[in-house]
Amino acid sequence: MPELGPPANKIEELRRRFEEQPASRIFLQLAEEYRRLGLPEQAIEVLEAGLAKRPGDLSGMVALGRCRLEIGLLEAAVETLEGVIARDAAHLVANKLLIEAHLQLGDAERAGQRLELYKLLNAADPWLAPYPAPTALRYNTPESGYTVQVAEMGLGGHAGGGQLAGCGAAGVCLAAAGGWGSREPA
Repeated sequence: MPELGPPANKIEELRRRFEEQPASRIFLQLAEEYRRLGLPEQAIEVLEAGLAKRPGDLSGMVALGRCRLEIGLLEAAVETLEGVIARDAAHLVANKLLIEAHLQLGDAERAGQRLELYKLLNAADPWLAPYPAPTALRYNTPESGYTVQVAEMGLGGHAGGGQLAGCGAAGVCLAAAGGWGSREPA
């Protein structure tokens, strides 16, 4: 295990408490400390151990999905987060993380569908500021014939002269080639 420095005492204390009470929710704090220190693999180990004792813990499942997303285990992140949504369809964090995961997977259609739902659930979220409302996302798929451009940029940027539609955690963004609200074929 890497040298943790001053926060090591906090980690050690949380780990001791988790070992003493493995069925408690202390695993969430321990995992978050590991994640905050840039140790997502250790966080995943703790979350999996905690969820083995508390399999229905939605906060633990969301944290596990987030960690998996952060290290690029995209399909596993989607599976975990969809498990949260199956139990609580309006879970805001899980919905937002699913948007990010679908964007990173290059699945514009599923990201767009999840984005539309998220807008209904939490229209006041400042994270939505760069997203047009209401939208009809355009896709470049054989089934739809619509265009979505994918570009590497930060949240709030523009790609190909289009308006920003959404960015994933890795800076992968969707931008419409044409105007929003229109559904003309590409």
